[in-house]
Amino acid sequence: MDNFAVIDFETTGLSPAQGARITEVAVVMIKQGVITDRYQSLVNAGVYIPAHITQLTGISNAMVAKAPAAHQVMSEVLALTKGATFVAHNASFDMKFLAHEAALAGHSTKTDSLCTLLLARRFYPEMPNHKLGTLAARLNLSAEGNFHRALVDADVTARLFLRILSNAEKLACGKALTLAALKRAESVRADALVSIFASSTNPMAQLDRIGSSSQTPQVRNQTMKSKAAVDASILRATQLVLGHSHGIGTHDFRSKGGAFWIEYRESSSDLGRELRALGFGFVPARGFWIK
Repeated sequence: MDNFAVIDFETTGLSPAQGARITEVAVVMIKQGVITDRYQSLVNAGVYIPAHITQLTGISNAMVAKAPAAHQVMSEVLALTKGATFVAHNASFDMKFLAHEAALAGHSTKTDSLCTLLLARRFYPEMPNHKLGTLAARLNLSAEGNFHRALVDADVTARLFLRILSNAEKLACGKALTLAALKRAESVRADALVSIFASSTNPMAQLDRIGSSSQTPQVRNQTMKSKAAVDASILRATQLVLGHSHGIGTHDFRSKGGAFWIEYRESSSDLGRELRALGFGFVPARGFWIK
């Protein structure tokens, strides 16, 4: 899972099924968590670029007139990205064009991918929207150039993806990330992220013993909270954990009748006080929990 190809296409329209073709492509390669290479090219696909597309992207018919042909560009892109997992913002859009243009160039390619749009919705649910420009501004991912140009979009998407990977690693608390976990994270609720990435070294029985040994009135009242309120508390706690400077283990055993645990034992710290305010109980030997 160390090799990623962050890709972005600029196109003449919304879908190759409607006759749209690519006008520009950019790829940012990531290996072992570091950006290692960049590729960008305008593309002459032999089609007219509508005026409203030129207004949006800044790419004109004159600009692509002397650009390399689509089949040449796609051959270079596929050679560069061989063996990598594709990443894109709104990946379903880019993967359609990747498959179509590769086929036209006489190549077959796997279009399995990760989508930073879907992942950002899960990791940053508090954002007003999850457009690339909004995420870049809110997460301080500076863009060197104009959005809707392939290299700018691919570069910002790459840095957004690295930020998401860093957040996932915090949730994993030392456990190796997997493509399967990242792919699953695209479609879960934000408060369920921890159950995907966090590892557990404690048997369920031990957690049950810890929980049952602390049945104070506060704990009993906690279990009476509505599911919606508990979900909201877990979502906010997940955001707090992601923003913490040190990795904090989290374990979700609610599906088995257990509790949601946060391995953090500093009850008097700012984070500890915030967790208590969210309704979490505290067990000194284990950390914070809610059910």
